[in-house]
Amino acid sequence: MSLKNSVGLIAARPKGTSYDYMHELHTSPFQRPMIAEINKFYKTDLILMDAAQGFSQGGPDKGTLIKPGLLLASADRTAIDAVGVALLRLYGTTHEVMKGRIFEQEQIAHAANLGVGVDAADKSSLFHMMNTPRGQQMQFRNCLTLKVDAPSNGQRNQSKSVPQHVGSESSLHEVEADSPPPTRCAYCGIY
Repeated sequence: MSLKNSVGLIAARPKGTSYDYMHELHTSPFQRPMIAEINKFYKTDLILMDAAQGFSQGGPDKGTLIKPGLLLASADRTAIDAVGVALLRLYGTTHEVMKGRIFEQEQIAHAANLGVGVDAADKSSLFHMMNTPRGQQMQFRNCLTLKVDAPSNGQRNQSKSVPQHVGSESSLHEVEADSPPPTRCAYCGIY
């Protein structure tokens, strides 16, 4: 998501060399920590994440299409990526993305350790926006903070509803949403 977007800053083959850095990154078992490290060397003022629709599995051009109907903004790359992972979890995604705590995901955790952004959901407090019931906010917060054991059979989360208007006082601000009201999260059990 926002951390991965920084890969475009790396030249595949800098002038005067034949070494392909992009190939090294994409074939390395250390790809996620390397992506986090790219982000250490610059600051952001604003990140916009278009979550109107996207793929929860597969991609980049085909897969399981989801339509959260969200546009998120942040100055914090780890926080906005954590929200992106929470959205994927609410809609159902791959086993790898579903397991563990979001802020323990390798790329997010390494970026946070490097000082790129926050290292926990409680450092980016969620708040009530646009008359959103507290229960919807709690569903989202719990998906950000709870450890989730992914189903071993790769089953998708059947709950396709997400909170409509959730943001963060410090860095996450939802701009627009037309999603239906949320139902119970199949993984964390919160409404």
